[in-house]
Amino acid sequence: QTPFKVGAELAIVALLVAAAFRVRRITAGPTAPYAGELRASILLTIGSELCFMTYVSNYDFVNMAGHLLKILSFLLV
Repeated sequence: QTPFKVGAELAIVALLVAAAFRVRRITAGPTAPYAGELRASILLTIGSELCFMTYVSNYDFVNMAGHLLKILSFLLV
């Protein structure tokens, strides 16, 4: 892992955490019924990015877990 890749992943995680807190405040409007699914999708994406930040090999279980979390996140969206 290059320092740039790890830093970029950390920046993405920070933005996703901010987005999760922002979605948590949604109580009214057209997106209110879907706020839970959106929040869950963001949390799965955070987990996926953390996996991609820490994997050692392309064939590592952590790398595969990151891809599976990403797929689940897209399904929730």
